[in-house]
Amino acid sequence: MLGITAGSVLFAVMYPVFEGFYLSSDMGAPTLPMLLGVNHWVVVIPVIGVALGLFVFLERWEGRKKNA
Repeated sequence: MLGITAGSVLFAVMYPVFEGFYLSSDMGAPTLPMLLGVNHWVVVIPVIGVALGLFVFLERWEGRKKNA
């Protein structure tokens, strides 16, 4: 409850600073490729690579814990 109250008070105090941004128009659904100005595959391929790398790492790490 304290966090909610503190956040509300902070928002009220800082509202004049952020009013322009708060009232700005909707950008739709911005995506990382759109924000970076690149083809979506430039983002998708590295994300897939990181996910696969983490899966392999976690499988090996889990295997070590079982053998220990």
